[in-house]
Amino acid sequence: MSGGVGEGSKKVSEYNVSGKFADNILESDYQNYVKREIKEGKTPRDRLDWKEARNFWNSDSPIARGNRFNQKAVREGRYPYSEIHLRNGKRLDSFDPFSGEIISRKATGLDNITDETYRRYLSEFESKYSKGTVIRSDKYSELDGTPLEGKYILEIPASNQILKNIDYFRKIAKEYDVELRLFEE
Repeated sequence: MSGGVGEGSKKVSEYNVSGKFADNILESDYQNYVKREIKEGKTPRDRLDWKEARNFWNSDSPIARGNRFNQKAVREGRYPYSEIHLRNGKRLDSFDPFSGEIISRKATGLDNITDETYRRYLSEFESKYSKGTVIRSDKYSELDGTPLEGKYILEIPASNQILKNIDYFRKIAKEYDVELRLFEE
C-alpha cells in the first residue's frame, strides 16, 4: 500500500490507519471470511484480493447477473408469487396459480451456451419443478401444501430475440413442453 496522490490513492482511502477497511461492514465481512478460511485450514486472501473477488461475485459474475434478472422480475411484480420453496428442497423463481404458470429464469445468451446446457435448463422443469411437486412455504402460507400445476415458462433476456436461430431454440423448448418468454434485464 503506497500513500500519495494519484493511482493508488483511491485504494489507500479504503483503509483506516491500522490497515483495515474503513467501511465497518466490509471489514466485518472480511473478518468472517478469514475465520472461515482458517477454520477450513486454508490461507485467506489479503484484503485487496478478497475485495476484488467479492466485487466480481457480487456484481460481475454470471450468478450476479442471474440474481439481478430474477430480482427485476420480483420488483416489477410480474407474478403473484416469487422465490417459492418446494418440499423437495428446490426453490422456484415464480409461480402463478391463477394463470397456471411455473416459471424459471436463466440470465444467459443462448448463443453463449451449448445445446446440452440449454437442454439441461429445459429438463430442470421435470427434475426440479414438475407438476405435482408440493409447495413448502412459510412465506406464502396460502400455498403451503398445494401442488404445482400449470405450464412451464423459461424466462430469458430479451437480447436473445435478435438471434437468427431463436426459432431453433423455441423448437427445442417445445420438445420439453416449455414456452420461452423474453424480458429485458
